[in-house]
Amino acid sequence: MDEKRRAKRLKEEIEITITVVSGGGNSPKEKVLYNYSKDISVSGARIMANILLPVDTLLKVDFKLKNLQQTITALGKVKWIKILFNDESYEAGVEFVNTPGEAIHRIADYISWKQKSKGLKVIDAETGQPIEGAVLLAEWAECKELPGHIYSDTCKIIEVLTDREGNAANEEFIHPPSGITFFSPRLTVYKKGYVAWNNEYIFPGRKRRTDFKWGSDSIIKLEKFEQGYSYDDHVAFIQEAHNFGISSGKKQLIKKVYEWEERKALEERSQAKKN
Repeated sequence: MDEKRRAKRLKEEIEITITVVSGGGNSPKEKVLYNYSKDISVSGARIMANILLPVDTLLKVDFKLKNLQQTITALGKVKWIKILFNDESYEAGVEFVNTPGEAIHRIADYISWKQKSKGLKVIDAETGQPIEGAVLLAEWAECKELPGHIYSDTCKIIEVLTDREGNAANEEFIHPPSGITFFSPRLTVYKKGYVAWNNEYIFPGRKRRTDFKWGSDSIIKLEKFEQGYSYDDHVAFIQEAHNFGISSGKKQLIKKVYEWEERKALEERSQAKKN
C-alpha cells in the first residue's frame, strides 16, 4: 500500500473554502467555493464540492479544524473525482502539495490528539458510582518569551458539568487552542463533599500525580472529603490547582461551587486565632 495512503485519517466534517489556482481540463479559474471535507490526513483530504473539479486541478484549501480560530491553508491537487448526484454534487480526493511544514505538523497533532482522546467520566472512588454535577475546568497555557524572561499565559478555558452518568462533554476537551503548538490542559475537578482532583497534584500533601495521562485515561475517581481535613488547606489547593486570579472572569462556574468552602475556611482561620 502506498505510504501516503497509510497516513492516519480523521473522519470529521470540516468547513473549507476552496480557490481554484490552476487546473486540468475545464476547471473554473479563480473560482472560490464554500464546501466541506469528509476526512483529512497529513497527505490530503476527501472533499465535497458542488462543481466538477477535473483531475490535476490545483486548489488552495483554507480550513479551520473544529474550535480553532486560525485558518490553516494547504495547496492540493485533485487525484480523483466522483459524481454523487445528477452532476450537482461531487466528491474529490485531494493530495496536499507544497504545503508549509508548520501546517502539516498542526494537522498531524490535531489528528493524533482526537484519535487517542477518550471521554472523561467522574466516579466515586469508593463505590464506583458516577458523580453527577461535578465541575471540570480545563485550562490551556502557552509559553511566551520576553528578553531574558519566559512565562506562561492562559489561552483557553472550558468549564463543563458532568451528566447523570458522570460523563463530561468529550468534544470540548479535545480541541487544542489556536495559533500555537498545543499541550495537554491543566484539569481540575470539583464536587461538594469530595476532595478536589487535579491532574498534576494530589490533596492532601500536594504529591505529584502519576496515575493519570491525557489520551489514555478517561476515569477520574473522587475521594470523599474526610473529617479532619482542613478546609483552609483544601481551598488553597483548589485555588492553586486552577490558577486562581488568572483569567478568573472565565472561571465563574468552579468559583461559584466552592464559595461555601471558602466561608468554612474563613471560619476555620477565625477559630484558630481564638485558640
